[in-house]
Amino acid sequence: MMRSQTFCTLFIPWAICLTLALGGCATTKRDLDFERLSGQWLELSGDRTGAPELARDVDQSLTQWKLAQSKDEREQLAFLVERKIAVFQAGVALANDQARLGVLLLEKRDLELAAARYQAEAAQLEAEQLRFQNIVQAEAAERALADARATAQAQTDAAELERARQEQLTILAQTQASAARELAAAQARETELAKAEALLRGDQVEALERQVAGLRAQTTARGKSLILGDVFFASNQGALSNAGKANLAPALKFLARYPKLPVSIEGHSDGRGAAAGNLKISQNRADSVRTALIKLGVESARLKALGFGETQPITSNDTDAGRAKNRRVEIIIEGAK
Repeated sequence: MMRSQTFCTLFIPWAICLTLALGGCATTKRDLDFERLSGQWLELSGDRTGAPELARDVDQSLTQWKLAQSKDEREQLAFLVERKIAVFQAGVALANDQARLGVLLLEKRDLELAAARYQAEAAQLEAEQLRFQNIVQAEAAERALADARATAQAQTDAAELERARQEQLTILAQTQASAARELAAAQARETELAKAEALLRGDQVEALERQVAGLRAQTTARGKSLILGDVFFASNQGALSNAGKANLAPALKFLARYPKLPVSIEGHSDGRGAAAGNLKISQNRADSVRTALIKLGVESARLKALGFGETQPITSNDTDAGRAKNRRVEIIIEGAK
C-alpha cells in the first residue's frame, strides 16, 4: 500500500509538469523538459536490474527525443519519456517487493522447520523423562503455543505482502494500459504529422519549380549573378535537397556562357538565430552548391565557396517574405558583363 502511495505521489507531479511544459515552455531555445527528464533519468537509472527492459525503453525514447527536429514530435516524446520513467519506477518497486516477499517466505520456511525440530525434541524428551512428564508436557505446550503464534504471524505477514504485491501488479497493469493508450494516440498524431509533412514537401517542390522557371541572371558591379533561393535547401539545413540538386540546369547553363571566368558561390542567411549558427549554415549551403556543380562537370578550380551569414541582407528581416529572400546562395561570375 505504501508503494502504491509513493508511485502516485511521484507520477501525478510529473504529469502536471509535463502539461505545463507542453503548454508554456516548448518555445524556448533550451529544451528544459529534456534537461529535466534527462537529469531525473540519470538519477533513477543507476541500478537497472529491477526493470532492464523498461530502462532500455526509456533510453530509446530519450535518444529519439534528442534527435527529433519538430516541436510536435519533441512534445510527444517528452510526454512518452515521462510516462515511461514512471513505468520504470513502478517496475523497480515491483521487483523490490517481490524480492522482499521471497525473503519473508524463506523466513517462514525456517520457522516451520524450527517448529518441527522443537516438536521432535519435545517428543524425545518425553520418552526419556517419563517421571518429569507433567513438566515436559507443560514446556511442550508452551513451545507449541509460541510456534503457533510465530507461524500465524508469518502467515499474516505473507498474506499482507501478497495483497501488497497484487495491488502493485494492478497499478502496473493500469499504468501499462494507460501508456499503451497514450502511445496509440501519439502514433495517430505522428501519422497525421507525416501526412502534413508530405503535403508540405509537395508545396516545396512546387515552389522550387516556380523559382527555377523564373531564374534570371543579373548584372552587378562584380559581374553576372544568379540567385538560388531558400527552396533549393531543406528547412534549416545546409545541404541541397534532392529536388534542388535535380534543378541545377539553369546554373550550369549560366556558368557555361563564361567558361574561363572565376566563380564565387556565396551563402547568406536571414537575421534570426545566433550569428555563429547563421554563418555556419550559409557556408554549408555555399559548399553544398559548389560540390554539386563539380559533380555535374564544372571545373573545381573556377569555384570558391564563401559564407556571409546574416551580414549582407538584400531586404528587411522583419517579415517572412523578406527573410526568405535573404536566405539565398548567389553564384557570381567575376568580371562577366
